[in-house]
Amino acid sequence: LTDVVPEATRNKTFTIIWPCKGGRIGCFINKPVPVETCRFPCQQIRDYEQADVAVFNVFRFRQNEAVPRFNRPRTQRWVMMTGESPVRWSQFDNLDYPAFKGQFNWTMTYRLDSDIPFIYGKLQRQASPVKDYDRIYRGKTVTAAWFVSHCFTQSRRDLFVRRMQRIVDVHVFGSCGNYTCGDPAGSKRDLDKSQCFPLLSKTYFFYLALENSFCKDYVTEKFFKLFGDVDVVPVVRGGADYKKNFPGNTFIDASDFKSPEKLGAFLLEMAKDKKRYISMLKDKNRYGVLPEQKWFCDLCEKMHKDDRQKYYPDLRQWFLRDQCYAPKDV
Repeated sequence: LTDVVPEATRNKTFTIIWPCKGGRIGCFINKPVPVETCRFPCQQIRDYEQADVAVFNVFRFRQNEAVPRFNRPRTQRWVMMTGESPVRWSQFDNLDYPAFKGQFNWTMTYRLDSDIPFIYGKLQRQASPVKDYDRIYRGKTVTAAWFVSHCFTQSRRDLFVRRMQRIVDVHVFGSCGNYTCGDPAGSKRDLDKSQCFPLLSKTYFFYLALENSFCKDYVTEKFFKLFGDVDVVPVVRGGADYKKNFPGNTFIDASDFKSPEKLGAFLLEMAKDKKRYISMLKDKNRYGVLPEQKWFCDLCEKMHKDDRQKYYPDLRQWFLRDQCYAPKDV
């Protein structure tokens, strides 16, 4: 079955309200999104007062005065958009701005219960790649790698890794570690992914995909980038239900271990078990990342399909309440 778009609803329009640094409006508006690639037709316009939908990147608003004042049409939907987690709670005080209170109709966040989920990736089964897994295994010499630029986070992942390093070698790349890939003269923060991922595939058994915060459903691109053509087994740590949402035997979940040291000991053991390691790597390589579904295409579809009247009386409570928690393993 295919969705039929009624002729009368073809000309849906939206505007994006994305403040620049300092609260100015307009950074993103000057970069039109390619809606012509979307299945459901819609158009990005600049006129706030004419758009069917206004999308607010709420994380960027730093003061109530930055919210643009305009005559909002009665039928215009407001969308709260952010890919950030609530642990940066002080940045989301702006959800209490009088100009925002009780005004939003839809949510677009990483949460799966959002009106429009703003997720970082999706996995799909693919043809098993033909590879010399014996050769791949023989070439690996270091247990684990971690690419990181933000050192101190709510998840305390820096402490988690330091404790792992008591048991196992973990090479830390980027501004928080001593390793780099790409231009040796460049900034450690600027990791050259075109060189980092081949190095990862060649040298390391495992990659630590550690989230910066423990929040429900929060899984960022660091996990999804390991699928496809990267020959390394992911080790995940975060607040999402990985076992429910992703294929089994394609990753190692840190929550299965009582401590970082226990996890480190397990990685050492598994790296020595050629048959078991190759089995997991093969299973992981059976999945690739779906071509990215652009958020604005999801928005266009929502505009065409959903005409219900709803609003969030307290969006800050919806976004923050019971969503994040402190890690218990460090």
